[in-house]
Amino acid sequence: PVMIYYQHVADQSVQVNYLDMLNTGGVMRTAFVTALTTCENYGDPIYVIDSSETVIDYEVALTKSVAYSTDLKSMPTNPGGTAPFANYLMNADGTLTPIQGSNVNAINTTKTTATYGISNDVFVKVYLLSGVSPANVTSVALADGTVLPYNTTDGAYEKDVQYTSAVPTSANIVLTTANGTQTYTVLAQ
Repeated sequence: PVMIYYQHVADQSVQVNYLDMLNTGGVMRTAFVTALTTCENYGDPIYVIDSSETVIDYEVALTKSVAYSTDLKSMPTNPGGTAPFANYLMNADGTLTPIQGSNVNAINTTKTTATYGISNDVFVKVYLLSGVSPANVTSVALADGTVLPYNTTDGAYEKDVQYTSAVPTSANIVLTTANGTQTYTVLAQ
């Protein structure tokens, strides 16, 4: 799994970067496990997104009494599928931060990439869906606030991001428009 969405309260869901949660551990992992256990106990929705953007409704897998890996192979693939819009993001300390605005769908998740460089860097390139104009986009940034400027030559928001410590395994992208936001995590390759 790359991303997990679970129901927090009625009609409210939380997005957790699974890889970050595993790397962070501690309080975040405890909060994550507690939240998923509560969801399972009450039959609330849990969605698992893998690196190919396949969305698995994990509650369906539990009702069928199959493991995640079995369900991933048996469920119809649903690239860019039907996970709910996240109202909250889980932080490293296990707390939740509200996501402002409503859900928009603007990132071309098939073309967007994060590529490891040779010197503690990751080159992030974010493409828009064909029906979305850069004029409608307020900003594209990483979750840490690093802004990705628009390159008219490539037709993408891009930046070679340098890191002074460990290079992350993924790039958490936040695209903002006047109508809301879209968050997307792409694995670095």
